[in-house]
Amino acid sequence: MLSDLVKGKDFNWVWTEAEGHSGGTLTGINNNDIEVVNTDRGVFFSSMIAKSRKDNLVWEVINVYGPVQNERKQEFLEELSNKICNIQCSFVLGGDFNLIRFASEKTSDNVDRGKMDLFNKFISDNGIKELSRKGSKFTWTNKQENPVRCTLDRVFTSLGF
Repeated sequence: MLSDLVKGKDFNWVWTEAEGHSGGTLTGINNNDIEVVNTDRGVFFSSMIAKSRKDNLVWEVINVYGPVQNERKQEFLEELSNKICNIQCSFVLGGDFNLIRFASEKTSDNVDRGKMDLFNKFISDNGIKELSRKGSKFTWTNKQENPVRCTLDRVFTSLGF
């Protein structure tokens, strides 16, 4: 149960359903410090508009899970672009995009340059900035004897850091 996960704290939750063995999102915010103003969900995301109880700062948190299927990636990015166009505050957009931006983000030569271009165009067109990560360069592996590793998980913001 989710209450066991948060050890009895008062949380607000929004989610999207998984399809088969993949997909689905779960987004939670602790109600003690933050008021949830609104929730939203799409096929590939769940989100919450949050307002700080301390300073009334408002922002939206968008949690994504991109499709594994190549034929659905355009639909995924279009849904996110439509979501971003309607946001009235600063936001953070993060999760598993199941897309890479550069060939160097994958340890095999099997890369889809068209999908990389599509992803980078989405980032540019929406004026979002990727936040840098610490730790491992790669966020996914197929766990084979000679593994393929990729950077699929990332976080973007509407703010210019």
